[in-house]
Amino acid sequence: MKGNAASDDEDTKAEETEENFSGNNDQEEGVSEGNIFITDGKYLYVLKKPDDVYKGTRSLVIYSADDGELGKCSEISLGMINDSTHIDYGTMYVEQDKLILTGYAYDISDRTAPKYVNTLTQSGYNISSRITDGVLYMVSWYTPSTSCTRDEYEKYIPMYNNMLVGEDNIYCPVYINDRSYTVIGSVELDNPTTYKDTEAVVLNPDNMYVSRNAIYFLEQIYE
Repeated sequence: MKGNAASDDEDTKAEETEENFSGNNDQEEGVSEGNIFITDGKYLYVLKKPDDVYKGTRSLVIYSADDGELGKCSEISLGMINDSTHIDYGTMYVEQDKLILTGYAYDISDRTAPKYVNTLTQSGYNISSRITDGVLYMVSWYTPSTSCTRDEYEKYIPMYNNMLVGEDNIYCPVYINDRSYTVIGSVELDNPTTYKDTEAVVLNPDNMYVSRNAIYFLEQIYE
């Protein structure tokens, strides 16, 4: 009986240790929002800002947190991925053994040696992102050029991975208050090598809310 009591007590302590850490402050249960600091109870993931914010370079450090001891596992330099001269990382996600930085994915099954997986791009400035049910949703704001001809589609139609958004995937509301697009791209994290789907709506994303089943946008209409 004493042995069983000790075993039960150890199991309870183990469960408390596994669950005793702060999660992200998400608005909707089951819909993850990105952050610059994340913990999964075993590791800390910290997105560090550069000394010169105008260069846009950053690094991401992974720390282990075993038995209250903080140890550095690895550091990912984010300054010149794919020869980019300016990269602005706003948030990151940690989903199982994948680490996502608004389009960049890393395999972190070995926290001491992260492996780069893929880069995905879409038109516009990054507005926000969410992850739910294993799918990453990226939202960007794209303003097309006004100095182009009818046949220069790439100047006024949103693109993803250098491909035009299909005409069946572009929606124009009844009331149009802006010539900008809100571009929504979705990526399955089990296969982060291509887009699952891409949509574009002609509106300015003033406010956004994401539930498990839908993405809502609120735009002001001036008459």
